Amino acid sequence: MIKIFKAKRCFFAVISATVLMLFTALNLPLKSTTAQASSNTYDSFLTAYFDCLTQNYGVNSKGSCSQVAIGMLLSYYDTYLNDSIMPEQYDSVSVGVQTDMTARRNSPGIRRDEIANATSLSATAYYNQISALASTHLHAKLIQITNQLGYYNFGNNSSPFYSTYGARESITQQYLSSVAMINSSSYSLSYVTTGVRQFVIENIESDKPVFLSVSKNGVLHDIVAYDYDEATDSIYCHFGLDSARTHVTPESQGYTTYTYAMVLDFNLSHSHSNNYAVSTVENGTTVTNYYCYDSTAIYTYAHSHDYGNYYITNGLKNHKSYCDCGGFILEPHVVRKADTTRCIVCNGLAGAGSMVIMSQKPVYQTENGSYIMQNGIIVLADEDIEAYFNGSLVWMIANSQIK
Repeated sequence: MIKIFKAKRCFFAVISATVLMLFTALNLPLKSTTAQASSNTYDSFLTAYFDCLTQNYGVNSKGSCSQVAIGMLLSYYDTYLNDSIMPEQYDSVSVGVQTDMTARRNSPGIRRDEIANATSLSATAYYNQISALASTHLHAKLIQITNQLGYYNFGNNSSPFYSTYGARESITQQYLSSVAMINSSSYSLSYVTTGVRQFVIENIESDKPVFLSVSKNGVLHDIVAYDYDEATDSIYCHFGLDSARTHVTPESQGYTTYTYAMVLDFNLSHSHSNNYAVSTVENGTTVTNYYCYDSTAIYTYAHSHDYGNYYITNGLKNHKSYCDCGGFILEPHVVRKADTTRCIVCNGLAGAGSMVIMSQKPVYQTENGSYIMQNGIIVLADEDIEAYFNGSLVWMIANSQIK
């Protein structure tokens, strides 16, 4: 594997645009990234955070959707606003090699509290196991607080959590005062049971996530609403269940009634968190650096890729052209007509030898005799090299002759 860093960024900047046109025309695969993302850019960190919150939230095994949703709200504000909202032992940091967090698709949050065979346990047995994790797992701590406030029913083995609206507020307030040690003057809780949908929309448009209770056939489920599409009048939510339902509407899941909504609003100054980690290898040693969501060293919601930061050969036909965020596109090798053995962009071996050339008809060519092979490899006459790299080379549909 050969890794070549570009010497002159402006010189190679036009490669991607040219390759995009050629790959599209040839119907060849174009883009690959280190991870799949639902979107490369988001309108705000709020939407990026919750859509990419695919792992780091509590496990709803026995109807603890209220505690899961409260935990997601707290982890968002801990990452976005102030690192003191959650004690460090509850943090689950997002770690990876990418600096583009939308490609990583793994927002930081809280540690998952998996309990083996939890659904088959009695309410008492489940509580004993989950409360043992309360010192390290926030969802477990919120369940412990739920019991302390009298909202846990040991007589209901399938769903021991009392579904009262006041419980949501009491649990949140108790956590903030006794665990986060945040004075009541530093936050406010507002909630509604009428006009719920409009309340949700207004707060999302003010960049505030909303704790939302929705109903389906009389069964309540608590979720976090955080995105609104005015064109379709759709509210998008994180359902707190799995990675496939981080950005869905309640209606798409069968929930048509909006019964209750609560907004947690802090009066705290920004305090940098260290919830995003990027690992690199330096001189054979893995080095991990930690960043706040607003660090210019990472991209958490808006990023325009600039490919051509460096290249890695990817076989005999193409190479990877990287953005400095870690995303890449596949580009065909570019070789000189006088020497078709090595790519002049990545310096990798190219499968464009004379026998290969003779077996393929060109797809595009230039007046000077440059051409593009059927496998996408670009063969340049020396007279065309400068024009190719500055983006001015004119390609024509190939005829039966190659100059």
